[in-house]
Amino acid sequence: MKNSHQLPTIIKIESLFDKLSKSDKKICSYILENINSIIRLTITEVAENTNTSEATVVRTCRKLGYRGFQDFKISLAQEISTPIETIFSEASETDTCFDIYCKEIESITSTLQLTKAILDKDSLEAAAEAIRSCNRMVVYGVGNSAAIAADFAHKMTRAGIYCVSYSDSHMQTITATGLKKGDVAVGISHSGSSRDVVEALQLSKKYGATTICITNYGSSPITKVSDIALFTSSEEVKHRIMGLSSRFAQLAIIDSIYIYISLKDSEGAFTRVNRIEKELQSKKY
Repeated sequence: MKNSHQLPTIIKIESLFDKLSKSDKKICSYILENINSIIRLTITEVAENTNTSEATVVRTCRKLGYRGFQDFKISLAQEISTPIETIFSEASETDTCFDIYCKEIESITSTLQLTKAILDKDSLEAAAEAIRSCNRMVVYGVGNSAAIAADFAHKMTRAGIYCVSYSDSHMQTITATGLKKGDVAVGISHSGSSRDVVEALQLSKKYGATTICITNYGSSPITKVSDIALFTSSEEVKHRIMGLSSRFAQLAIIDSIYIYISLKDSEGAFTRVNRIEKELQSKKY
């Protein structure tokens, strides 16, 4: 973990502290005293522990330059996590494949734990319920996110949701214009800045669909066109062939939604699984 005194958030709080109100100072002092555990607390817990209100916590975070408490936690989580660049800078031509595997496991474990800390449970619940009750669902993803989008569509189809994924920008636009109220559109983008995905969600929202995004960055363009935002927390090495750890965080969110929906309709899920397995038997040796 980085030296907490070098964190941008600490520097920002210390530079603004004297200009803050009494209640803001109380919250900032609490943050400084609990800098390594604050990302695991809910806004309600922070308000209760500081004898303030949730509205005051949000106001304080905005004075620090964040959109709210969730945005603050996402930013802080990225600051305090062990830089993945450091882990992978140790890799060399003398490393065995198993050495690299162990480093990758460390990276994935760190990402999953940090994502668990910042993921808003109400937002996850809202996303799952929106999908469970939708008429139809589309998932948009390009590049590395296209495979994640396809996996999401596959699992939702198994859960009994009519769902298709699209990675082609023209098909994204075409399908988005055909959505309406009662439909759900999901955009997956680690950076939150994939223009095609953002524009597809913007169109989906324009025509009445509920929009959901899975991204790593709280202030990214995709969050501005999403009714519900689900955040992962990971750092990717700048010069890697492709990001890996963030994919596991995205898949964990997707699997959670799939299991949740299946459990809410356990009888129907059991029937579907048996029917699918029966019909797929002819495709196996």
